[in-house]
Amino acid sequence: MANSQIKHVVSGYFDESGKLNDELVAFGGIVGEVIACNKLSQKWNARLHEEGLEYTSMKDAINWQGLYAKWSDMPERRGDGNPGQYTQTQFPSERS
Repeated sequence: MANSQIKHVVSGYFDESGKLNDELVAFGGIVGEVIACNKLSQKWNARLHEEGLEYTSMKDAINWQGLYAKWSDMPERRGDGNPGQYTQTQFPSERS
């Protein structure tokens, strides 16, 4: 292996939903070259900053808790505005 060279260095982001004792546990993530993951991270953090968020949590977003509590009076942020019902969030810059 003295002649082997590192071809790619990868990085990844992963998250889970549920606990091991739950009937259903979901695990997802992305893997990419470090440069691409760094760009994604920079864009993600910039978007959070634009929205006044320090982090994101789907559990909090669905229930308008934590940092998302301030959005409870903005139903346009949550589609039809029903807490607990999954809808796609569209940020102002994504609206046509």
